[in-house]
Amino acid sequence: MLGYFPRFYENELLYSAFARYHIHTGNISSKQTLIDLFNSGHARTYPHIPRNLEYTYNQCKYFNIPSLDKWIFNHTLYYYYLNFSRDETKVELYQLMYKGDGRKKSVPTNVTLNNNRYFKYCSKCVENDYERYGETYWRKDHQIYAVYYCLKHNELLQDSSVLWYPDYKDRDKNLFEAATIDNCPLDKELNININDKDKELLLNIAKQMIYVANNRMPITFNDISGIYRQVLHKEGYMKGKFINSKKLFSNFRKKYSNSLLSLLEADFDPNKRSNWLSSIVKKHNQVFSPLKHILLILLLNRNVETLHLSSKNLEYFYGSPYYCLNPFSDHYMQRVIDEIEIIYNRRIKGQVGLFRCNCGFSFTRNPHEEGDRIFQIKGVGKWVSFFEQIGNVNSFDFISLDRLIDLKQKYTNYKSARKRSTRKNQNISEYRERWFGLRRNYPNYSTEKLRSVSPGVYTYLYRYDKEWLQNNKSNIKNIGKRIVNWDDRDSLLLVEVENIYREIMEREKPIRVTIYSISRGLVKTNQLSKKNLSKLPKTSQYLGSILESVHQFQIRRLHYVFKVLLKEDRRITESSLKKTARIPWTCDQIVQNEINRILSTNSS
Repeated sequence: MLGYFPRFYENELLYSAFARYHIHTGNISSKQTLIDLFNSGHARTYPHIPRNLEYTYNQCKYFNIPSLDKWIFNHTLYYYYLNFSRDETKVELYQLMYKGDGRKKSVPTNVTLNNNRYFKYCSKCVENDYERYGETYWRKDHQIYAVYYCLKHNELLQDSSVLWYPDYKDRDKNLFEAATIDNCPLDKELNININDKDKELLLNIAKQMIYVANNRMPITFNDISGIYRQVLHKEGYMKGKFINSKKLFSNFRKKYSNSLLSLLEADFDPNKRSNWLSSIVKKHNQVFSPLKHILLILLLNRNVETLHLSSKNLEYFYGSPYYCLNPFSDHYMQRVIDEIEIIYNRRIKGQVGLFRCNCGFSFTRNPHEEGDRIFQIKGVGKWVSFFEQIGNVNSFDFISLDRLIDLKQKYTNYKSARKRSTRKNQNISEYRERWFGLRRNYPNYSTEKLRSVSPGVYTYLYRYDKEWLQNNKSNIKNIGKRIVNWDDRDSLLLVEVENIYREIMEREKPIRVTIYSISRGLVKTNQLSKKNLSKLPKTSQYLGSILESVHQFQIRRLHYVFKVLLKEDRRITESSLKKTARIPWTCDQIVQNEINRILSTNSS
């Protein structure tokens, strides 16, 4: 049992309370504080996901402090990592924080770890804290990734001199560092310029990120893609069953400037199929950071607080049962239709709801039109005589005049469509016979060749009698071979590969040069298959000269890490080089020799 534990301040990070305990108790070493709080001198101090909190709570629960669940939910970034993650993450993450081993670095799979490099603070908040409490503290909301503004003062947050993650620290990885006037100076100059439009967006992003970090969102991981498809449809980004990626990318670039996306590290290449924006709106198993979800949600004119209201369970029309809009039935405007079918409509180039009532009346509704309005009449059943008398206004005093006029027009359109359908059915018989004639005249032709002989017949049947056409296709497979000029392709592909290699080598962070990394940059990603490379001598020879082995890449990454450590004025040792460059301790002798050479050069 502890003899003292500080009271929590509003929105205080749990790590901050531990750091203030370290200061207030006068412990000289962090090891003693670790023993007090975690019963281990070797535990690590993770600010975002602290571990083994059950022991710590039991040591200080007598001081009238919040419950352990409130510690986790209100004073850590638990919700930030939980929302938008898979369902099994909830239990894994909670157990890690509740009883997890503080010495292990691992976190549950599917948790996106985007963190700031330094603890952040608002100078006005710090000033107010000293006036009110005589000390300051680390606020949880200020440490959320991509939150650049203090919403209380609309001031830009500043980087303190305290590193956030233990691995960033060279010496004492377990050091408790409380917020003070020394590491959070009030007169620190800002080195970032943000225009008014980006400021407004960053304030909105901060508001959304803070909500995500402080609330459990009522949606599951499996719901997300379905919700996005519903919203994309309502906002006009769907072309039938497919997403209009060109429009989505264009509007995304219009809303967010290149400088803002660069600042948020959320930029992407729209020409690559693997970019995050195209992937996040599809059904997938990948976990994306809350920031990327929020950028998409804001683009779609939604917010995280009400996103769950767009769930596919509500469909488009506010949930079943649905209204019957047959004005001549005794259940007009009553909820008697249990099911709905979503179909594609060519006229609006989007989806509509098809409703079928037991009374025989069927109709569609457009989700973009407000009110209970019929979009199209699809069937009237036994009510034909009633609809034929719809021109007599006096007979339908229970329907408003504007709705009656609209209903009459819809019925007129329905009769015209029926006539066209009758003519179409007559034509179908004719076109079927013409298709059989083609097959008799050209018995050795495939379906593709028959289509080229008479494209009009194929197109008509494909459009109006597709199922019959599928059952009566030719069984012949005689598609000719394409003639490829491999010399020309080799020359063009060589230029493309050279450009991609140059881009890879010019990147700040090194990427290993492999067939895969080169292929990802190609317009057609399958051009470097083994089968094709045997016919591309120039490209194959060039690839042989640039592809990197594991050892070559490790050496190149070592030099990059060495420059980074020098720039950050960090201690350069064999351990720091290997750890930062992610090289195993027992590495190949060639790599070890290069490490020794770098260390000897640095020492001299």
